[in-house]
Amino acid sequence: MVKPTNSVSEPESEIIKKIAAEKECFISVLVKFAETDTLLYLPDDLDAGILRDAAAAVEQANLLSNTAFVMTKGLSVIAANALQKEKMAAYLRQLDDDKLSILYLTATELRSVLLGILFTERIASAEAVFRLAFCEELEQQKQWGTDEATVMRQEDVKRKLKRWETFCYERSLSEN
Repeated sequence: MVKPTNSVSEPESEIIKKIAAEKECFISVLVKFAETDTLLYLPDDLDAGILRDAAAAVEQANLLSNTAFVMTKGLSVIAANALQKEKMAAYLRQLDDDKLSILYLTATELRSVLLGILFTERIASAEAVFRLAFCEELEQQKQWGTDEATVMRQEDVKRKLKRWETFCYERSLSEN
């Protein structure tokens, strides 16, 4: 059982306990969420480098989870992504409770199961997944500026990601 530390707060510790007790329910939520992953629906007018990074992230997450999600320009879930449910569920079932918990927390915070996979598997850093999850917002801020509430919300997300990154690191050290 995970106790609150500097890297996992009391509410996060409660989520980890819930996931341990109701694993299939949380897997079902993540599987349904994956086919509408925000990383799959980025607009064409974003910086080409961001689009390349997003495509590479989708490809890497697909390799890790043995899925074949594809990016789309439309707003509808494409058939290829809808067909990935069982493969995604199989990947999620093999995760231990701690990993599934951090993936769930990350996915719900960033609106991206695929980025959650990269983060949880320690393929992408907190900064990298933040940049991809907020790429549209960050591009708009370059053009139109920002406001204090937006900056505060983004900083809060970054703090959470850093805590969870520390948790993943500490967890991997304790496994060795």
